[in-house]
Amino acid sequence: MIPPMKFPRLNACAPARIACVLALVPPLLLLAGAVACSSSEVPAEFSRIAAGTRTYTSADLESIGFKASKRYDIAGLAGATAATYGFWRPPVGDPIDFEFRFYGSHEEAIKYGTAPADEATGDDAVLDVDKAAWKADVPERRTLFRAVGSGSSGIRARYPDYVIRGNLVILCGGATAEHAQANCSSVLSSLDALPAQGG
Repeated sequence: MIPPMKFPRLNACAPARIACVLALVPPLLLLAGAVACSSSEVPAEFSRIAAGTRTYTSADLESIGFKASKRYDIAGLAGATAATYGFWRPPVGDPIDFEFRFYGSHEEAIKYGTAPADEATGDDAVLDVDKAAWKADVPERRTLFRAVGSGSSGIRARYPDYVIRGNLVILCGGATAEHAQANCSSVLSSLDALPAQGG
């Protein structure tokens, strides 16, 4: 004769325990959300004019790992003493395209460099060589992009934004303005870590 099967007795408190667990779910979800948000903090407001009186040189760029691909003829770039295009690799991540324009001082970088930087960056960047005030860097201003989920492609600005630090105007590469601003901030951090001039 097969003995009858015995089932474990349900704990009378089980419903209460389930209710407790369910009550804990919303706070745990909120905690998880808070942890996730803290891993990608909202950056401080980006400013295109970064305080700094240092006079940077091409040697300073080389010392932070910038690799120059092209040095431009600066004829027509008012007030500039040099301009170069290339890439810089941050401590973590892929190489990023940058253009560095050198001026005699921070004041001159702001006075002479702001309008040409505005022309070369952002959604309304001038990418037509016939319309650009300074034409030497127009081929590098442009980059090819492919629309997400589409086979179509087009041309957009390589540099969505820029920053002025010391005597430098820095055009920063990135997929969006936010990416470019983060890349500007990253390269500024490396420049800030340079030994003091004359030190």
